[in-house]
Amino acid sequence: MPESPQPVRRRMPWAAYVAIFVVALAIRFTYWNQVYGTPLDAWHEWDQTDMATYIEQGKRIAAGDWLAREPFHPYHIWQSASGTEADWLRWYRPHAFHQAPLYSYAYAIISKLSSHPESVLKAFQLVAGAATAVILGLVARLLAGDVAGIMAGLICALYGPLYYLECQILREGPALFCIAVLLFLVVRQVQRNSSRWWSQAAIGAFLGAFAMYHEFALLLAAVTVAVLAAHAARRSAAKAVLAIVAVLGGYLIGFAPLLARNIAAGAAPLSVSSRPHLTIALANMPASPMQGVVFGAPGPQFKLILDASGGTTWGVLREVWHTYEGQRAEFFKNWIARLAAIGSGGEIPDNTSFEFHHDHVAIMAISLTFRSIFPLGAAGVVATLVALALSRRTDGEPASDEQRRARRAAHFAVLAYLPIIILAMSFVNVQARYRMIVVPFLMIYSGVFVADILRLASNRHVAPAALLCVIALGFAVFQRSQSSAIEAICHRPVDPTMVAMRYSRQRKENAALPFYEEALRLRTSDSAARARYAGSLARLGQLDQALGEFRQVDASEPGIPEIRQSIAYLQRMIQSRGVSTTAASDGHGS
Repeated sequence: MPESPQPVRRRMPWAAYVAIFVVALAIRFTYWNQVYGTPLDAWHEWDQTDMATYIEQGKRIAAGDWLAREPFHPYHIWQSASGTEADWLRWYRPHAFHQAPLYSYAYAIISKLSSHPESVLKAFQLVAGAATAVILGLVARLLAGDVAGIMAGLICALYGPLYYLECQILREGPALFCIAVLLFLVVRQVQRNSSRWWSQAAIGAFLGAFAMYHEFALLLAAVTVAVLAAHAARRSAAKAVLAIVAVLGGYLIGFAPLLARNIAAGAAPLSVSSRPHLTIALANMPASPMQGVVFGAPGPQFKLILDASGGTTWGVLREVWHTYEGQRAEFFKNWIARLAAIGSGGEIPDNTSFEFHHDHVAIMAISLTFRSIFPLGAAGVVATLVALALSRRTDGEPASDEQRRARRAAHFAVLAYLPIIILAMSFVNVQARYRMIVVPFLMIYSGVFVADILRLASNRHVAPAALLCVIALGFAVFQRSQSSAIEAICHRPVDPTMVAMRYSRQRKENAALPFYEEALRLRTSDSAARARYAGSLARLGQLDQALGEFRQVDASEPGIPEIRQSIAYLQRMIQSRGVSTTAASDGHGS
């Protein structure tokens, strides 16, 4: 009898993944080199940011407060619109950290070892970002072959919204690294022939440690438990129960340091941060701007909700629901608006602004953005679901029935996260940093989409390839429809104003002027920016223009003593300059 054909075993293309790492690293450090020493590299010094909060908490830990029994909670300008500092402290959960604390602990440890902790932390984040590109490429390879893996890795390497965040004192870059590792571990787990409790426990321990870093890990843990239990249930119910116990047991082990700290400090044992219920209220109130799509300083309605909520997430959801009494349809209308806005092309600013950095840093001209990966990734997800439903392979390489089943299980495992993540994201503001959680999945399936198109084209399957392109085009049209209202708010005057102010503090007025002018183009009515612009002009000796700018401020907001004083001072300076010029001319016989 002739031997049955054996599946082709693919060798790992190590050179391609090394190249992806090098490309990703080169782009990231080129970007950092282009912003280094400029205000774009010092955004953490602005005390109204989460960056400043991480650093302040880290400094307190490094100073010896390792248990942080009374964690640092900032009181930003925007918070005063809805309550006093005492109100906000009451709304926070007792003794709970402001945000998941591991990032601040990392900063504290680095600050003990280096006099430049911000630079060291950014360097680590950029290296981790390059590793993220490789790991996501490996996940895509396990799902759909080498072409998909290489394309997904390159897409991550070139993705501008990610590496610009990795170069800030923000935790989103390393969070995506952790998500990539989680997906790799889960895919490898479900592709194995046997369920090993110890590897399930290791995944749980990784998630427990991740939960100390980012609140979103708890949701990922819940999905992971369901995925691994469902995979194990194919063997027996006992295996499914063992998987649940192993993952949850591992989670507690990984979470043990924070669990011990919480008990010692008097916080709720499993608490991670004091922000989730506040974040939900900010987005879901009837008074939330743009149906909760964007963040806005909360007013009295926020205070009423928080005071009645009892400080719990369920309490906030209950009180938010009550505020829609008689207009329930508005609640669902706002929710659908946030859900649809997740696919918009613009990056809604929060702490920092991608669009501002994109306009001012040269390397970003070659970066990919959400406008690139959303249509491709969404089309890749649809194509994969159709292929799975029709029991077809998702790549073009020979494979045994067992290999096909393993790959199907891996796809289902990865795709199981998406609806839960998107649902959770629809209950918070659609800010760029929050939306970043969905990006790894879109990168993976963008790689799958490109691989499918290339495979179909090489096999001259014109109709399926054209259908895939039509699906991607449909998602692009949908994205464009959502982007028109949002892209306008992605450019905010505070970004150029902050850069200009930092240049002014450094006595670099010539560098400051273009940024003040940009801020005023974005909002001509910004009197504060105009007054600073006038001051910068005056320091450069452009007294007449400075006087004109101060007079515009006085016309729009009359009666401000400092503005009137500046106008009077400039008038005297201009008059004295005229007298001096006339005297000099007379002395020369002119």
